[in-house]
Amino acid sequence: MDASAPKTDRSAFGPADVLAVVAIAVVLIAVLIPWIRRADSAANRALCAGNLRRIVQSEVSYAQSNDSQFANTPGPNGKTYCNQPRFPTGWNPYQSAKTVVAEWYGYKPHANRSQLTAADRGNPLACMYLLVLQGYTTTKSFICPSDPQATAPSEAYTRPKSGARKPMFYGNFGVVAGGKSPNKFGKGESYSIAYPWQSAAPQTLQPIGPVMPNLPGMPKMPKMPKRKIVISNGSRETFCASWWTDNIGANSPVISDMAPLDVKNPTGKFNRITTTPVATAAQVSIFNTGNHRGKGENVAYGDMHVSWCVNPYVGINQDNIFTYNITRDGRTAQIGLSHVGRRCPAPILTATIPAYDTCMVPVRNVKSGAW
Repeated sequence: MDASAPKTDRSAFGPADVLAVVAIAVVLIAVLIPWIRRADSAANRALCAGNLRRIVQSEVSYAQSNDSQFANTPGPNGKTYCNQPRFPTGWNPYQSAKTVVAEWYGYKPHANRSQLTAADRGNPLACMYLLVLQGYTTTKSFICPSDPQATAPSEAYTRPKSGARKPMFYGNFGVVAGGKSPNKFGKGESYSIAYPWQSAAPQTLQPIGPVMPNLPGMPKMPKMPKRKIVISNGSRETFCASWWTDNIGANSPVISDMAPLDVKNPTGKFNRITTTPVATAAQVSIFNTGNHRGKGENVAYGDMHVSWCVNPYVGINQDNIFTYNITRDGRTAQIGLSHVGRRCPAPILTATIPAYDTCMVPVRNVKSGAW
């Protein structure tokens, strides 16, 4: 045996080398994860924006065949609106889309409004679902990929029974199967729309006194001043507001990521105060949507453009789109929507001319997903 022959070290990597490789891998992962998350968030924002743009385009197409009005069901006949995915009273899973629209959502108001119960009226989710029932879009368009609650699109219809020619349509959003009603958390819908119903009767200008005709040879009579009078039909029925049309302004929000619910903690204080001014807010995320990790919301406008907004003060004249205003004695205060359950106090919107007060509905608890 040649003692001078060199010895071969069979261990290519020692323990120190392995630890160094692991340390480098950990550092690389730590550096890459934020970039991956940012890329994923940016991609989800783009997909969400595309959804909202398609929905507004669907609304415009719908309006072109429906008296220039975006999709809407009869407004509430009281002081509350329906904040949950809810099937119309008497609905069953074996109705056609045409039957659901005509009989239960007041598509023929003079013939069918008498069939609607108070619970059926004033449902903003039903307004959006009309686009699905009429074939203008699909339920997939209503899912934000960053929504932690609504993770799958609603089923629009059941499979036809043996011998049936057409599918049988569901009546509203929700993860449904086998004819069951929507999930109580309304999973299957990620967006809110501008509250479409006017709270007060329409106002018109009328002369204070009688108008005298101009007679030949006589000097022209001055025009009589006019005053506002309220035309009332004697009922509490609301009507579709002037901003819920296909010709609203480019700065008028139409649809957004799901509006957040004001939530009180066990001590009775609000955790998420939607009326917090931007200048005094500790974190803008405290009143943003629950989608996109509270970093902001996509908002679609009347001209079909979509903007990414880091806070909700993006309505006309920087109106907070997650609140509504009520004016008493010349004072205006923003009010957030802080109620859960099926029936919620309806936003009091009285502006009949621009600048409109926009309030996105429905609202949802961003943590629990409860409506």
